[in-house]
Amino acid sequence: MSSGYARLIALRVALAAMSLMLLASPGFAQSQGIVTVDRAVIWRTDSSVVAAVVDAGLVLELTGRSDRWYEVVIPASLGGRGERGLIAVTQIRLLDQSVEPIERQLPGNDLPNDDPLSGLPPLPPQPRGPATSFRAFVQAGLIGFAARESFTAVTGESFGPSVGGGVEARFRAGLYLQLSLERYKQTGQRVFVFGGEVFPLGVPNTVTIEPLTASVGYRPPTSLALQPYVGGGFGSYRLREVSPFDTANEEVDERHLGYHVHGGLELRTRWWVAPAVEVRYSTVPDSLGTGGAAAAFAESDLGGWQFAARLLIGR
Repeated sequence: MSSGYARLIALRVALAAMSLMLLASPGFAQSQGIVTVDRAVIWRTDSSVVAAVVDAGLVLELTGRSDRWYEVVIPASLGGRGERGLIAVTQIRLLDQSVEPIERQLPGNDLPNDDPLSGLPPLPPQPRGPATSFRAFVQAGLIGFAARESFTAVTGESFGPSVGGGVEARFRAGLYLQLSLERYKQTGQRVFVFGGEVFPLGVPNTVTIEPLTASVGYRPPTSLALQPYVGGGFGSYRLREVSPFDTANEEVDERHLGYHVHGGLELRTRWWVAPAVEVRYSTVPDSLGTGGAAAAFAESDLGGWQFAARLLIGR
């Protein structure tokens, strides 16, 4: 893959990341509150009709306030499509660092009272969704290696494209587990390094890196469209180097233990697919440097920074 195409991938991933992070900045943040009681009622704003019954712990986006009511966005998980509803101010607590929404005149003076369940018949328990859900994902991105001089000498670039995929298990409390497999493959040439100077040998050399990683992370429950998440984990990093004239003893095929941390932003949608951008830093100690260019440049870490665009499939 040419360096120009790799740079184009890097530019597109960076633009996507900047756009989502800008939308997630405080200037775009909405007021949020958490429901403090079980079986709290959200009323429709245009009539005395119950829109939803919710339990304590649900986070709602607040768009307005009066003496008696908060105006909220009815979550998509409860069948909402951007409609507004009313919930009693006594049943909401603002989240930390969240500001009060604008105070204004709201409908709802003809609603029963601040105890919205009084006079109503008992309602059946409302579904809260499964305790655990599973999703698959695919991703493409760009990885910049910590061993910059070694990769530049062999492949011509200290970075390159990577592709991969995996599965994710999500839990209601916001925790998630991930298992992923990625691949980086680039063909360069064998080199000889002497006195810090690189001498190409003209022998093709294909470098393949395949990280198989497991991660645990946390995605805070929120009603916002953009959902941040952070996590970390470990994995087995397979390194292969193959040249056409190698004997069996000359081929490199090794596995090394590595560690990583990651963070990202996911755009929640109403469909079964959701885009996300992610930044990851990995370290694979003592995986290089026993010979060749890596030894000459005293570089021993196979890890580095990675920027990826991801598409998640499932609920």
